Amino acid sequence: MAKPTSPSQLIETLTSALPPEQSRPLPPEAQLLRPPEDETAADRFFHRSLSGCPFPTNLYDRSGAPQVRPLVPGAAPDFPDPLRMPAQSHAGVAFVVAGEALFLLYDRIDRWEDAPAILSRLAVLPAEGAPC
Repeated sequence: MAKPTSPSQLIETLTSALPPEQSRPLPPEAQLLRPPEDETAADRFFHRSLSGCPFPTNLYDRSGAPQVRPLVPGAAPDFPDPLRMPAQSHAGVAFVVAGEALFLLYDRIDRWEDAPAILSRLAVLPAEGAPC
């Protein structure tokens, strides 16, 4: 019978830094330290290009999978997986209802010269109380 492994010192340190009311299970240490290259490229582009956006945003690939994931699950608004552009949208912009939320999708992400090739669209969740 395999002995359960205890969390690494890194995971223990990160967990201890979170306020008790925000305590959540963290991903494995290997995932925190060595995410896939596509994921890191999407994260870098996201933080470089969209960090000033006052609305919750995420980037999606062609299959409709979100590419930017919060370090701590539940710490940011949940973006649906998958979230697809309607087939009849020819203008590059569409509103999509998923769950109980309305999302703005923009599929002309290729207009950004430095956007990683894996990215296909930007999703915006208009937040209540955010500046217009």
